Amino acid sequence: MSKEKPMTDILIFAGTTEGRCLAEHLSSRGVRCTVSVATSYGASLMTASETLIIREGRLGREGMAVLMEQGHYAAVVDATHPFATLVSDEIRSACEALGLKYLRLSRRTEDAGNSRPGQRGDGLCVTVSSVEEAAFTLAMTEGNIFLTTGSKELAVMSRMIGAPERLYARILPLADSLALAEAAGLKGRQILAAQGPFDVDMNMAMLKASDAAWMVTKETGIQGGFEEKLEAAARLGVKTVIISNPEKGSAEGLTQEEIIGQLETLTGCSLSEAADTGLKTLYLAGIGTGSAAQLTAAVKEAVQKADVVFGAPRILDTLDFVTCPKVPLYMSRDILAYLEAHPGLTTAAAAFSGDSGFFSGAAGLLKAAKEALPGTEITVLPGISALSYFASRLGRSWQNVRIISAHGRRAAVISQVRRSASSYVIVSGAEDVRRIGKALQAAEEAAVLSGVTVSVGYQLSYPEERVFTAGPEALASVTEEGLYVLLIDHAGAALCPSVPGIPDEAFLRDNVPMTKEEVRSLSLCKLQLTAGAVVWDIGAGSGSVSVEAARLCPDGHVYAIEQKGPALDLIEKNRAHFAVDNMTVIAGTAPEALEGLPAPTHAFIGGSDGRMEEVLAHLVRENPSVRVVINTVTLESLEEARRALAALPYEILSIVQVQVSRAESLGRYHLMKAQNPVCILTAAGRKD
Repeated sequence: MSKEKPMTDILIFAGTTEGRCLAEHLSSRGVRCTVSVATSYGASLMTASETLIIREGRLGREGMAVLMEQGHYAAVVDATHPFATLVSDEIRSACEALGLKYLRLSRRTEDAGNSRPGQRGDGLCVTVSSVEEAAFTLAMTEGNIFLTTGSKELAVMSRMIGAPERLYARILPLADSLALAEAAGLKGRQILAAQGPFDVDMNMAMLKASDAAWMVTKETGIQGGFEEKLEAAARLGVKTVIISNPEKGSAEGLTQEEIIGQLETLTGCSLSEAADTGLKTLYLAGIGTGSAAQLTAAVKEAVQKADVVFGAPRILDTLDFVTCPKVPLYMSRDILAYLEAHPGLTTAAAAFSGDSGFFSGAAGLLKAAKEALPGTEITVLPGISALSYFASRLGRSWQNVRIISAHGRRAAVISQVRRSASSYVIVSGAEDVRRIGKALQAAEEAAVLSGVTVSVGYQLSYPEERVFTAGPEALASVTEEGLYVLLIDHAGAALCPSVPGIPDEAFLRDNVPMTKEEVRSLSLCKLQLTAGAVVWDIGAGSGSVSVEAARLCPDGHVYAIEQKGPALDLIEKNRAHFAVDNMTVIAGTAPEALEGLPAPTHAFIGGSDGRMEEVLAHLVRENPSVRVVINTVTLESLEEARRALAALPYEILSIVQVQVSRAESLGRYHLMKAQNPVCILTAAGRKD
């Protein structure tokens, strides 16, 4: 009589990073695994072997049961997406019918998004429990909506919101996904068909392309790119609706370590030891501007001797001479997970565009690899950056050039160009070029910039490369898509003052109160602004302090908070009048209007509407080291401010009373006319 084969194999329903990692870990330990994935893309992320069998295609409950009966499985691991609840129900039901052990590998999502400032709890996020609740919430809002929830929910979103023209959806580049998007009423540029993972810059680029006021995402955790989406939205001030993880709080879900512990008991195999990657060398290589001709000899040698090369698909296409496996991964966590699951590798290379030290993802992988691979020698190889290549094509040096990145982010280009003789601007594409061209036009018309010329690099190092000079008007009408860089020369930069003191008459006034020139200048000096300051101007009035502060902080940002309609209109007019692009006008009353703003480094209070203590308490809560300057014209306001500062964790640095007199003509004589005295209080948060 023949012995029945022992049931030591494992069946894994994957489709997630965790599922793939578990399968590859078990396979590396000699456990035979069958992995069922729904799509060809899921199958392409794994390599079949004697101990790793890959089965591709969607299955219903009956198909799952047939697959389970075909093998000698000790257990079935459900590692499907946390939101694929119907699929999990079918796997669980098939296991129960056949008497197979069912293990649910769940994903922890509660900590994702809490580690970065400006995300959860910042007033920009709304959490709901379902797609229907998300649609109901968004139906009462205005503005475009960027959906990252997949194609299956598009019909519900479109129907409940009632305005499909507001929807922009990122979906998989599959025929059935495209069909669902079109059936939901989405057309043309409303459909962004792409396969992840997506980093922060890519998410920001798509949010900008959608002109999104709202983003919708599922609480998919770190593995699902949740943090990158939240950070991108926070940087752009886009509000986010989060559909919470339906598994949160479930007692059924197990961690990978818990799953492995149970499988050890079921199979009798030793599985729990962490797999030693065995990796001796990891190269982080910059491949230059994109052409294979720009690769350095060191980079060529590294990628040719590697056992595996990682990179974005466009980068891997450049490395067509490499014979080892080229894996389309560029996120640090995915690369490290792959290395852990493939312990036979000794040398690996991760390729990045441009120079590895110049706006490159190499920095993130370097930090993560140092922690995860303590025994591995990590070598960073520089590449030729687009900046050095472009400068060589122009026949000029670049050591004094100011570098501005508008790639996937909102950069205050005009504020930085204004004070820089030469500025190198990295952009995402033709849309950014047009936006910058229009901004340069407006700045020249407002006499904020003078003598501007722009050198343009298009598709540098590629066969279609062009280098040419264009004026702002020509930039504003660019239509050809591709990779662009700009070098903006501003002849008038040397004439831009680096101190406050815009004349009062240069501002648009109406009947809105304004902090006068001399008091404004002294108050800004007391603030001691830094180049990258985040400034809150509370009770902004005409916006004179906000405009001056923004011009003094080209790398920072100013938020002008005002509650009165006429003043809000005037602030916007002054912002446009001075072409200030690092300033945002916030309508509302403080402290409520301050919720959700980035934490201030500096604050100017010109008016608090009798709520001084509440405003000051909010400021020091947001930043215990905040520096504050308060202007008062009445004794009552002075005392209110002094008492509030004394009651809160502030140190009063100075109280100064200023009285300014200005000469006025009277015939052939000049008389000094006194203005109202103003008290200037300066304080800083005190860390007790």
